[in-house]
Amino acid sequence: MRPSLWHPPVELAPVEQTIVKRIRRAKLFVFLRRQRHAMFDDAFQTELAALDKESPLGSPPIPPAQLALATILQAYTGVSDDEVVGGDHDGSALATGPGLSGLSGTALQQKDPRRVSAATDCSG
Repeated sequence: MRPSLWHPPVELAPVEQTIVKRIRRAKLFVFLRRQRHAMFDDAFQTELAALDKESPLGSPPIPPAQLALATILQAYTGVSDDEVVGGDHDGSALATGPGLSGLSGTALQQKDPRRVSAATDCSG
């Protein structure tokens, strides 16, 4: 089974517009949310999907564009694999900013407060 292509919405939802207005320091989240459709166009997603081995076994694969975006955000925030897929779903910037439903808000609950504030500074 080959992964499907990911076609996230281009326009910001009202809740995303509110989040984008409040982000002070983590501009990468805003950039990725606004540009993800251009970065991961159908041609690039097809190329990424071709790297996946065809197999009838296991769960349906996650679209490679979502995995690539999650990897970028994981490196940016400095969280582990387990933290990215933690399952808390609390609506954190990591989960909602770039449109990666399923990523855990606990991923940002680090001991280093600079990571949390850099990624989720929504004051003001």
